[in-house]
Amino acid sequence: MSLRDFVIQSQLVPPRSRQGILSRPRISSRLKVCLDYPLTIVQAGTGYGKSTELAALAEQVPQLYWYSVREADRDPFLFLVNLVSAFGIHGKPWGKTILDTLEEEPQSIHVDLLRPLLNDLSIGLPCETVLVLDDFHHVTEVAEIENLVTFLVDNCPQRLHVVLSTRRIPNYNALPRWRVKGLLHLLHRAELAFTREEILALFQDHFLTKLSDDQVSLLHKETEGWAIALQMVWQSLQNNSTSLEQVLAQRPYTLEALFEYLANEVLDRLQPEAQNFLVTVSVLNQIEPEICDLLMGTTNSEKMILSLQESGLFLSSVGERVFQFQNLFHDFLYSRLWANPENARNLHQRCAAYYLVMGRKEAAVYHLLEANLYLEAAVQIIESGPELIRIGRLDSLLGWITRFPAENMQESAGLLLLSGEIRRLKSDFEEALVLYTQAEKKYIQLDDHLGRSKALRGQAQIFLDTIRPLRAEALLEEALRLLEPQEYHLETAALLDQLAENKLNLGHPDQAQALHHEAQLLRVESDPGDVYLEARALMRTGHLNEARDLLSTRALEEKSTIQSRPQRFHRETLLLLSLICILQGDWQTAMQFAKDGIATGQRLNSSFVEAVGLIRLGHAYEVQSLGTRQTGLSEQAILCYEQAIEKVRMFKVTRVQVEPLWGLSRVYGLQGKLLESQTYARQAMDLASQAGDKWLYHLVNITNGITHFYNGQTKEAMTFFMDAYNGFVQVADSFGVAACLLWKAVVYWEEGDADRSIDQMRLLLPLIKAGKYTYLLTRPTYLSVKDEQQLVPLILETYRVGIEKQFLEQIIRQMNLDEVDFHPGYRLYVQTLGVFEVWRGGQRIRSAEWQRDKARQLLQLLLINRHEWLQRDQIVDRLWPDLTPDAAVRDFKVALNALHRALEPGRPRGVNPFFIIRRDNLYAINPQASLWLDVEEMESLVRKDDVNSLKGAIALYKGEFLSDSLYNEWTENRREQVKFLYLSACERLAELYLEEKKFDAANQVCEQLLAVEPTWEAAYRMMMEAYAGKNNRSQVIHVYHRCQEIMKMELGVEPSEVTSQVFEILGGNENTN
Repeated sequence: MSLRDFVIQSQLVPPRSRQGILSRPRISSRLKVCLDYPLTIVQAGTGYGKSTELAALAEQVPQLYWYSVREADRDPFLFLVNLVSAFGIHGKPWGKTILDTLEEEPQSIHVDLLRPLLNDLSIGLPCETVLVLDDFHHVTEVAEIENLVTFLVDNCPQRLHVVLSTRRIPNYNALPRWRVKGLLHLLHRAELAFTREEILALFQDHFLTKLSDDQVSLLHKETEGWAIALQMVWQSLQNNSTSLEQVLAQRPYTLEALFEYLANEVLDRLQPEAQNFLVTVSVLNQIEPEICDLLMGTTNSEKMILSLQESGLFLSSVGERVFQFQNLFHDFLYSRLWANPENARNLHQRCAAYYLVMGRKEAAVYHLLEANLYLEAAVQIIESGPELIRIGRLDSLLGWITRFPAENMQESAGLLLLSGEIRRLKSDFEEALVLYTQAEKKYIQLDDHLGRSKALRGQAQIFLDTIRPLRAEALLEEALRLLEPQEYHLETAALLDQLAENKLNLGHPDQAQALHHEAQLLRVESDPGDVYLEARALMRTGHLNEARDLLSTRALEEKSTIQSRPQRFHRETLLLLSLICILQGDWQTAMQFAKDGIATGQRLNSSFVEAVGLIRLGHAYEVQSLGTRQTGLSEQAILCYEQAIEKVRMFKVTRVQVEPLWGLSRVYGLQGKLLESQTYARQAMDLASQAGDKWLYHLVNITNGITHFYNGQTKEAMTFFMDAYNGFVQVADSFGVAACLLWKAVVYWEEGDADRSIDQMRLLLPLIKAGKYTYLLTRPTYLSVKDEQQLVPLILETYRVGIEKQFLEQIIRQMNLDEVDFHPGYRLYVQTLGVFEVWRGGQRIRSAEWQRDKARQLLQLLLINRHEWLQRDQIVDRLWPDLTPDAAVRDFKVALNALHRALEPGRPRGVNPFFIIRRDNLYAINPQASLWLDVEEMESLVRKDDVNSLKGAIALYKGEFLSDSLYNEWTENRREQVKFLYLSACERLAELYLEEKKFDAANQVCEQLLAVEPTWEAAYRMMMEAYAGKNNRSQVIHVYHRCQEIMKMELGVEPSEVTSQVFEILGGNENTN
């Protein structure tokens, strides 16, 4: 019989590429590295696609030879014959000498037999060549084959590269030497595993099954990228017409084919001792030698583990002497374990006992539950529960508790109490209340006063979380009555703090302070108490700076010790800080705290916290809108409030809607929509009244007064301010009192009653000094005037009559109003982009008020040179170039007087103008005047260089700079600067959108840019990038052709080389991805 008859030709041919196999460029590039090494070892367990990926290598390398090793090839003679025959597959005579020699003179196998083959290959190989020895694990332990392979690698022809595909790395003596010399390249299981992106592509492009991001993450976690498992999951989806989540949750039934494969291909091929070990230790989630020894009754578990790991049996090291099975392989073994339920439960019980001795309670609980030992599990869960709640392990606790049968659950007061606490912290208030009530009844049956007190506290805490103090009061008092303070001092202290918070919510700060002090006396030194309660009490009684300092310190501590914890609802440090900053008018800091608070809510998976963050963000947008004419800020505030209401609606607690309704009443009122404002205000006040929160009720009350004042209803406004004033006196909030006094002074001043206005200032200023509320006078806040310039005439008059002169001097200096005798009581808002418009405070200057067009142009000229003095001659040369000097000066004086009357129609006779000042023959905008200019706002926003700021900058561009003065030469330079600023802002915003993969938004901005400057080539390049990102090659081509046409028509040139190169990369080649 000829030696060639021993050769099965199919072993020497790579397997065919199957339909539905995903091409993975990442793996192809990693495998192609084999051309840089004499030897590459690809190591992974069964089903990782080693053979498939290596077969695909045939298309990547110039020449490939293949040998699929089988169990029978452990015979060195047969191995050598197949190895040599592999090189003859393409009709070359290489290796023929060896085969002839072996056929004529049968002899023992030795390495010298390979010399003729290696010589033939050294001379004859025309190109880089790869030899794949697939399934090499069948022969790794055969010494003669080790010698042959070692000789082959050590003497490998320069153009030959050997690839061993195996389930375990050969333990060859030469391996360390090859590593050190850089002759070996290793590719492990982790690199062959499918990534999230590859899983998405596999299901979407090949299986034609769409997956969400969450489903991709779930599949990646459960399969760990195991190719065969992914295939089996897809087949199960096809066969069962069920969801991916159900397929994974209902295994082993849904993955029966995979488990059968593992039984046949893996487990049944092992020695009985190894099979028993694997099935037994599958009782563990983490495999450690010590507990394995306990379960197996041996002392060699670590050796067995390492041996199995080396064999590629889906066993990974996850720490020092700690191992873990691949998820699905573990499921398979665990299903085998439960074929004998009695043995499985016994093993779980032994594991639980071991872990309890070792102090590892979580592991013990898992095994107790698996063994159906519910009573023992309940004891451990109740004991561990408070600490796990403190660090935010709610889902772990909930996962354990939901495994208890209903009858066991109802018999355990401790579990009912714990479940109530978890549901409350997850904002499921209705279910929490039911569970607390059930726990209370059980504790009554047990005559357990402490337990019942905790159940009552839990019920009360729900009403504290949702700020419904009337419902909480009786529960807290009953809970306190059940405890002996000296026996349960910490529990009593906590109850007293809850009562204190509730008294604060009811508007009794003095009682709250007394209760909090009593709680502190009961606490031991190591218990810091409730900083939030102290800060909130300070805020609600007008000590805003102290509250802010206290919370800022706590926020720094929290930031430096980031850890998992439960949500605190409206008590989050950052969110309370945000509200304080809102009241102080510090909208930038308030906005940052609100955004950080929203992020905290998302991190804690708390819609409640996120909603409170959105409310505070809405407040910040409102205050920001007061000092600017940026469009959209009020709309952003409304959106925040509406989103917050939608988020809290699921909790079925209307009280938490008070604050966003308050915000909506304010924003609509300041927009002049008094009817809508009053609707929201009434809803907010009704809810606050039902809850018993007097402080919040009067915040809405003072806002009612503000909205009526700005809608011209000063009498109604005064009624609200008086009511709010009395309310804030009752709840001892000095800041609220100060805000009401300020508004009363403003109303009297607007009505022309200066004496009564000054009387209010006489009461107000000592409060401002004591509480450090200077910002009520110097900047817009949530409870003060929209424009602080409105207060300047009142401040100057108060100073003139001698009230708190030293204090007012500081404020006047802070407002840059030294030596000012007259102030009109408003700032100017100027729109130069598009139609030229000017507002005196909130009142637009009508066309007729300008009297002369030259008055408007004079203001425009001064604005362009805002920070300079202009000589009269310069002004007349630019505005009246065609008149004689005398006529020009005459017309200048007329225009200047018209401008003064337009800007300051209420200025008394004989008083110097405020906004336009004169020094001999020099004229300028008064640097002491408060003036908002859209182009300066635009420049400021562009400098911030973030998406929101750039959007705001672009929104300000309503047309060309001073578009009604296009033919005045003195406007041209500034117009070009502003246009370039706008185009640059658009380009930068589009770049940021591209970085965020917001392709439609990027295209929209580019279209805005091109509408102003059609030859701005960067816009076309970014549009091509955006369409390429959307895989829309036809639009890439269209954009380039559009660019060609515009450049030819406008400038007579072709697109730049850079633009053409971008087109070639993104759209010029049909094969370009």
